[in-house]
Amino acid sequence: MINFKLPERRQGPRIKFKEKVQVINAVLEDGSTYSKLTKAVNLSERGMMVLLPKRLQMSSQAIVVFNLPDSSKSRITAKVLVIWVVPGEEEGFFNTGVQFIDLQPLKQTTIRAFLYDQRHINDDKNSPNLNPSAQ
Repeated sequence: MINFKLPERRQGPRIKFKEKVQVINAVLEDGSTYSKLTKAVNLSERGMMVLLPKRLQMSSQAIVVFNLPDSSKSRITAKVLVIWVVPGEEEGFFNTGVQFIDLQPLKQTTIRAFLYDQRHINDDKNSPNLNPSAQ
């Protein structure tokens, strides 16, 4: 029996990220270009997953534009590479994994700081209160 499971390629943590994302000049399987305002599913330092109603061509490039919530330096514009596409849970949609390939260092630092803050906020929500009498 052949094991079709691919090895995990994530090199850093990702967080749920349900923000709007503009996908610009993406290439569809038939070679035509496609732009769509859609939503992200998650975000990491190296890329994100977006939900699209059309299947993008593997290894094609596009531009993504999105905002990080609660940040004055929030607008991120990056060239991305389509690294995987799978049918989404919602019928007729595709979960599309994109990797940032041309991200300015300042924007990369902004994303890294946002992810760090979000992980620590979530850790604080999930950690038990070790001193209940202080309430």
